[in-house]
Amino acid sequence: MGSDLHFEWEKPRHRVYLDNFEVATTAVTRRDYAEFLAATKHEPPKGWAEAALSNPDQPVVGVNWFDALRY
Repeated sequence: MGSDLHFEWEKPRHRVYLDNFEVATTAVTRRDYAEFLAATKHEPPKGWAEAALSNPDQPVVGVNWFDALRY
């Protein structure tokens, strides 16, 4: 998980071990998450302002576990 080659907030690259987990069948888009941010005044995730990640139809990235629960 993470990267040593891209964004500073992705460092350091590291191995993560997971027990059981679930994945939704559809991604939450930046458009969807922007509505959540506006309605709740919640702090945007890391990387939110990156131009390469700004397409409203892209899946939202950089959301941590606690923010995902709040969403």
